Amino acid sequence: MKQEMTSADVAAMVAELTVGENTLLDAKVEKIYQPDENEIRINLFIRNKGRDNLIIESGKRIHMSKYLKESPKVAQSFPMLLRKHIMGARITSIEQHEFDRIIKIGLLRGGEETILIAELFSKGNIILTDKEGKIILPMKPVTFKDRRIRSGEIYELPKNQLNPMKTNIDEMKEILAASDRDTIRTLANQFNLGGLYSEEIFRRCSIDKSKLANELTDEEIKIIFETISEILGPIQTGSFRPRLVLKEKKRKDKAEGEETESCKAEEIKTDSRL
Repeated sequence: MKQEMTSADVAAMVAELTVGENTLLDAKVEKIYQPDENEIRINLFIRNKGRDNLIIESGKRIHMSKYLKESPKVAQSFPMLLRKHIMGARITSIEQHEFDRIIKIGLLRGGEETILIAELFSKGNIILTDKEGKIILPMKPVTFKDRRIRSGEIYELPKNQLNPMKTNIDEMKEILAASDRDTIRTLANQFNLGGLYSEEIFRRCSIDKSKLANELTDEEIKIIFETISEILGPIQTGSFRPRLVLKEKKRKDKAEGEETESCKAEEIKTDSRL
């Protein structure tokens, strides 16, 4: 089971929440809750759909859900202060920063623009800034070696990640030629594809994933490049239908003592709900 979102997952989520029937653009922010120390729930009124809930867990995930954790009886200060600043605001934009696990949600209320930033990488945060990037309120005030996430500070984005959806084949060749690692680790780390997507790439193109990246032929690189485009292309254009594939675990047959599949894999079409 996936424990966190990859950069590609974030790109897909942003595409889903900004295009078509699932868009949150122009949705109105109603109440905000904090079910636990790392998670907030934003109750939204969505035009032509009614009320729904956006879940953001810092360092982990963002998605819509109707399956809600119980809210604390005593509200914490962070959601209360968020209500003060953005309750009644309308969502004007949702975008991913480069190919990083960072989502910026633009908000407008009474002519005042703010940005809610969800950091979905390890030790991430949820931060509200003004339109110039000055931090109004962080979920967790923290100081790193090169970044201060505190009220009044200018929010500094982490160093840009390489975006495989914007990388051309010549740039890919240069990166692979400079790598001293095997191909799958190079794709997973330097192209920010993560293990799951990198495995899928090699499953489709039938190239040895353990081959050193700097030993790939031009033809192999071309095949890998085209396979990445095949996988990420629908995310880039928003022309995909999210789905969840469930498969029950094997169980032992009591009579025979043999392992059998309790059911076949079932594909269930979903939206962004987890």
